[in-house]
Amino acid sequence: MKLNRRQYLATIATSAGGTVLAGCSGLTGGGGGGTPTETATPTAPSPQYDQGSKEELLLSVGAFPDGWVRNDELNENFDAVFTSEDESIVVLLTVEIFDDIDGAENRMETARAGVSEPNEYPIADEAFWATRNDEIACTLFRHSNGVGQACAVRESGTDVVPDQSRSQQYAQTMYDQW
Repeated sequence: MKLNRRQYLATIATSAGGTVLAGCSGLTGGGGGGTPTETATPTAPSPQYDQGSKEELLLSVGAFPDGWVRNDELNENFDAVFTSEDESIVVLLTVEIFDDIDGAENRMETARAGVSEPNEYPIADEAFWATRNDEIACTLFRHSNGVGQACAVRESGTDVVPDQSRSQQYAQTMYDQW
């Protein structure tokens, strides 16, 4: 039965795959652009992250309880996938780094528009959480030119349900290490 549970968790995670961020990989600039003009305030913030720092911004297995493992093969739409020892909980993480802050702001706007009931969450420069199709809970946050996402599902009896608390917990933990 463990294999069936694992397959089901992998299927649910895949069907919700890249729920908000990874599913929006086609974002193309727009929205006012990201290049300051000569009239821009000279104290405008500079991007804090570069493309090479993406892996460093993800959580390591050490951020999870004993027995958890990283198994990125469960879902290729996310940068890191972690499962509990009995595989009854799955946490999926994604990080995107943009060339400028406007790009990250645009990504958040697009992601927020892609869910029916986004709920503000008090971390980073901006953040929200939402449940997608009653299948998976995701928390997204933006800090400077980086956007992070933590999604979670768990087993409840014979069902797999969104895990809002873990989504928020691991989004907060990921942001805290940024």
